[in-house]
Amino acid sequence: MKISTKITITCLALIVFSTLAFLATVVIQRGPLSAKIQSMVQAQAHAEAEKIVTTVYYNCAGNEQRNQKRLTQDLLIASETLSQAGPISFDTNLVDWTAINQVTKEKTSVPLPKWLVGGHWLGQSTSTNQASPLVDQVKHLTCDHCTIFQRMNEAGDMLRVATSVTGADGQRAVGTYIPHQNADGTPNNVIATVLKGETFHGRAMVVNEYHDAAYRPIWDATQTRVIGMLFVGANLTDINREIHNSLTNLVVGKTGYVFVLDSGGEYIVSQHGQRDGESIWDKKDSTGRLVTQAMVEKAKKMTAGALTNEMYAWQNAGDNVPRGKFAELTYFAPWDWVIGAGAYDDDFVAIHDQVFMAMNRMIRWTCLAALAAGLLGLAGSFLLSASFTRPITQMISRLNNGASQTVAAADQVSAASQSLAEGASEQAASLEETSSSLEEMASMTKRNSENAQQANDLAKQARQAADKGAAD
Repeated sequence: MKISTKITITCLALIVFSTLAFLATVVIQRGPLSAKIQSMVQAQAHAEAEKIVTTVYYNCAGNEQRNQKRLTQDLLIASETLSQAGPISFDTNLVDWTAINQVTKEKTSVPLPKWLVGGHWLGQSTSTNQASPLVDQVKHLTCDHCTIFQRMNEAGDMLRVATSVTGADGQRAVGTYIPHQNADGTPNNVIATVLKGETFHGRAMVVNEYHDAAYRPIWDATQTRVIGMLFVGANLTDINREIHNSLTNLVVGKTGYVFVLDSGGEYIVSQHGQRDGESIWDKKDSTGRLVTQAMVEKAKKMTAGALTNEMYAWQNAGDNVPRGKFAELTYFAPWDWVIGAGAYDDDFVAIHDQVFMAMNRMIRWTCLAALAAGLLGLAGSFLLSASFTRPITQMISRLNNGASQTVAAADQVSAASQSLAEGASEQAASLEETSSSLEEMASMTKRNSENAQQANDLAKQARQAADKGAAD
């Protein structure tokens, strides 16, 4: 296999492997990721509801603080107005009152001495068209209600003998009284506080509506006995109207809403304000559980804005099956408000689905990107391999050419060596022949030498013989 092919396959394999590894990771983690995202979405939904409830709580707390500061000032104005009107005294003549218990609505005939302020009887003015000087003056100065109460008996029941507060009939609520005991037999907080000589501040039932109120005791001349009390207050519905209207417009999730119940399960703020005043105390969820009572019980245990929650199944008319629902709750004690923000769980499914749609889009784009990367990688690896292999191929070609030349030279050297070898053989044969000739020549030379020696010896003998013959 060519080097370029190997490089191309290697690069492409790396891209494919990386893409497959990513896709495998996404597919494997899809299930756990779905559960985690759903959990995160639910946690975020609860957190948003908690923020709303907390914000409402602190808005109420801030509003209550402002209300009480205002009522404290109102009470000072009312006290000063009463003091400036003259001393309090009682006429010896008795006046018959048809006293109406503001809680039970029971009527009682009670004779009481006339209450005089600066020598003038407060009267039994019930018509708003007829002036009731002291209380109307305070209302004019403060824009809040004012009432003067007269003590009815030793138990401490307090009768309204002059008031700017009106009843359901539009008339002044003169003749109604606050009993010292509630309907369930528990002491009335207002009466108990005032009879101890203290000023009461807070939420109180005034005739038939709750007010933010302040009550202070009115003492006799010796300052030893509480003979009545002075009230200033503002209707909670009126002073909280802005809060009420803002809450009805809040939306939690897709269809959720903010609601407020009192501790008796009656709507103070309902969705879009459509069920205000309706009691849902006995409402049950799809499992038969008294869910409103559970909410109120949990919420009333919360203090200083602490939060709790309630999870339940709810099936509205037209729903095929019950739907999961949650409510984040807290309790604002000064107004007896159970503040809640609730929504259906499936309101937030769209967020989960959007996340997964985004994930699917990411997978698709990853595949397309991987394909594009693969094609680019294929082209790039081809060019890259070409850029790497071209010099190598050229080098190999040159090496092949060199090798061919080397082989040719080797062949030539081999031929020359063969020629040399043959020449050497011929020379060796010649040398051998020469050597034989030389040996023969040496032998002949030796024989010649020996013959010469013999000739020399013979010559010597001849010379000696000649010499001898000469001598003779």
